[in-house]
Amino acid sequence: MITVKEAAERLHLAPDECRRWIHAGVLPGIKVGSRWMVEEADLSRAAEHAKEYGIAANWLETFGKLTDNMAQTQQACDQGQ
Repeated sequence: MITVKEAAERLHLAPDECRRWIHAGVLPGIKVGSRWMVEEADLSRAAEHAKEYGIAANWLETFGKLTDNMAQTQQACDQGQ
């Protein structure tokens, strides 16, 4: 098992982008306490999956921003704003 930071370095991604891959289901991850961990064997499969389906890092970054905005909107609705 390796940390998200280590996985990101090997995939040539920013750690936040690597977490987005985990949340998008592109890279399997396991939550250990407050940290995400990744199996080394999953790195090449995730990179191939991303390439095969045309998932570029910038798309996942956009997806992450979209989900962040959706969460903020939901929070505002929950607060009656």
